[in-house]
Amino acid sequence: MIFLLNNLDIISPLSVLVYLFYGKHKIEGAFKWFIVFVSALFLCNLCSFLVQTVPTYFGKKPGMNLFVYHIGCSFYVLLLYKFFSLVLNSKSRILDLIFLIPFVFLSVLNILYLNRTFTIYGVTSIWVVIKCLSYYAQKFQEPPKEDLLKSWLFWFVSGLFLYFSVAFFTFITYDFFTIGIIKGVFSKSLGEFWLVHNVILAVSCLFYVKAIKCME
Repeated sequence: MIFLLNNLDIISPLSVLVYLFYGKHKIEGAFKWFIVFVSALFLCNLCSFLVQTVPTYFGKKPGMNLFVYHIGCSFYVLLLYKFFSLVLNSKSRILDLIFLIPFVFLSVLNILYLNRTFTIYGVTSIWVVIKCLSYYAQKFQEPPKEDLLKSWLFWFVSGLFLYFSVAFFTFITYDFFTIGIIKGVFSKSLGEFWLVHNVILAVSCLFYVKAIKCME
């Protein structure tokens, strides 16, 4: 059971891709970026798992997966930027520019020094949540053209909103708890709090499956 929970971050996006594989969908426009994002999510978490586990089979210490997470975050931002550029009518890029400054700064520091920091994910979460809220606001301001519950866009954006809004608290406290565990201030059992993140991701992936189902 613990093994399953520890690897939900790999199993969940993989399940979405498997579900997609058995259906017939036109992968174009914004839907294309949705699929690429889920694929990047799966590959990033898989690479992180391999970096930590493969060395142990050769009698070496587990590798540092921080580089994988930092690069992965950069890809998520790029892909979601492409996605929202097609979904949102607003041509304002002020929010993106405000977000870009701390994001680039933190990205460079993290990649160069491999700092144990998930602040970059916290900043990204704020940006994604605002983007999602912009989508909701746009939909409620427009005359009703469709049943939102039958729209794949609605379910995908809702999955993003759920994941990044709830996981935000995990991201901004990760360093605090991790450093505390390393120094012996906190119990090692607190190291399992990352499982909460995995469960949140699994639930958001259910939203993604619903999004694909709406395309059938």
